[in-house]
Amino acid sequence: MRDAVKNKSVFLVLLLGVFYFMGAFDTKDDSYQKIIDNAPTKEHQFIDIVDKTVSASKKADNDMQIAAIKMERTSAICSFLKGKLSATNWTGKVIDLNSNRDGKGVIVVGLTKEITVRTWNNAFSDSGDATLIDQNTSLFKKAVSLKTGQLVKFSGTFIPEENECIREKSVTQNGGMKNPAFIFKFSDINPM
Repeated sequence: MRDAVKNKSVFLVLLLGVFYFMGAFDTKDDSYQKIIDNAPTKEHQFIDIVDKTVSASKKADNDMQIAAIKMERTSAICSFLKGKLSATNWTGKVIDLNSNRDGKGVIVVGLTKEITVRTWNNAFSDSGDATLIDQNTSLFKKAVSLKTGQLVKFSGTFIPEENECIREKSVTQNGGMKNPAFIFKFSDINPM
């Protein structure tokens, strides 16, 4: 009896291994490739700038190197945007749909696995930026119908930052360079 149970267990493990190698459980997420394929030129260029610095930051040996890479990113973004902070019909993946304690909408959209644009998630941080989405707007009504993981086209404006051209949310330099989350005021969002 024990041998029969043992043989069944071995068989199941082997069977799962075969399915795995044949791709039966392929969980590859190609949504980010769809985003890139449908992104406008300006979004492609922005992603290229930021993605290069994300990769460089992950390879950095120390925080001083990351600080130098951050200066390069800031310079590249400032040169690229030239003060024009709007984004029109960019593509992304809904990472989070939430609301703050006042019921205002919070959205996080991924451009890549590491790069996001997002509203603030609380009224205190949002004071002066007005990125949280009021319930009485058509934008809120559109956002309510979206789902996490859904691909979207969106428009809006990056929030300016005096020393960095656009505001990035992370508390730490490492977080801001390896998984940057740029603060964004959405003006439109629709399923792709």
